[in-house]
Amino acid sequence: MYQNLYVHIPFCQSKCGYCSFYSIPAAGKELFEEYVSSMERRMAGCSIAGAFDTVYFGGGTPSALPTPLFERLFLAVNAYFEIAPEAEISVECNPETIDEYKGALISAFANRISLGVQSFSQDMRTFLGRNANDHDVKNAVKIFRKYHINRLSIDLIYAIPGQTLAGWLEELKIAVDMGFEHISCYSLTVEEGTPLAEAHGVDVVDDELSAEMWHAAGEFLRKYGLRRYEISNYACVGQECRHNMNVWHGGTYLGFGPAASSFDGKTRWTQAHDLRKWLLSHSPEIDEISVDCRADEILAFGLRTADGWTEAQWNSLLPEIRAVLPWEAIGAHKGVSELREQGLLLVEPGHIRPSDQGMAFWDNIAAALI
Repeated sequence: MYQNLYVHIPFCQSKCGYCSFYSIPAAGKELFEEYVSSMERRMAGCSIAGAFDTVYFGGGTPSALPTPLFERLFLAVNAYFEIAPEAEISVECNPETIDEYKGALISAFANRISLGVQSFSQDMRTFLGRNANDHDVKNAVKIFRKYHINRLSIDLIYAIPGQTLAGWLEELKIAVDMGFEHISCYSLTVEEGTPLAEAHGVDVVDDELSAEMWHAAGEFLRKYGLRRYEISNYACVGQECRHNMNVWHGGTYLGFGPAASSFDGKTRWTQAHDLRKWLLSHSPEIDEISVDCRADEILAFGLRTADGWTEAQWNSLLPEIRAVLPWEAIGAHKGVSELREQGLLLVEPGHIRPSDQGMAFWDNIAAALI
């Protein structure tokens, strides 16, 4: 039984300078149609027992899909899968792709929107290769508020060359003043092969300033009631992204679309990172590791979150996972013991979580456990 449904929509209006994810910029009508028709067939042929707790439309830019085709995709999900009455249904959107009609359609289906703004500074957006302007951002927020989307999240990027600490805090203040109760903050990462890397090289980020901005974001947003609940995510109480929390804690998920991953609790598999290959049903890439290694991986990813693991959460995992790493054995796990001594983990009866330092150095936690 799968708890979470992920739908990958690989299209974008244009490729952002820093993006290394699989996406297709400026696709034509024929390709859109092929993609949606294939999704409808695959969903129709998929027999899943039980209701999904979350549905997440990611990309790419899901909202780049033409509105009539987006509606067909929503209808297919409703027709072929059972969605729990209180399910969280999230859609990633870019502000410049939202008009009244599309906003109304998305709002009728989803109850959580993630807006890819990245920066409120036009200069920063231009550097990143983003298309939205200030009007687009305000208009998208206005439309979703009009249709009573109360769970509205925003993505922001920091450590952009030319950005100061004061400028970063001003970005956060604007987001708070606009009423966002969930904010995702990501340090700029420039990878080989991206337009930014070709133009400026991969070493354009000041790591010290990036770390300072990360710490400052936590302190600043806490004053406004947004708690850092995961390394890069901040939310008011009740506004956390349930889909991501489920995935970080070993929840099962079923993915549709090119580059989409699925996880049954033990094995992970990922569809072809190429739309044409996916349309031709190329075999997925299987990430099959031992149950022992999978248990360590699940433990580490749950420790990305500020609250870490409770005994009840761990005991909700598959019996196979709990058999190789029972809750009672976690405290004595060699990696856990070392991390505890280093002050990166806090281990208490019925609870294990990262310290504040552990949140900042999660890569050390992952390296010790995985």
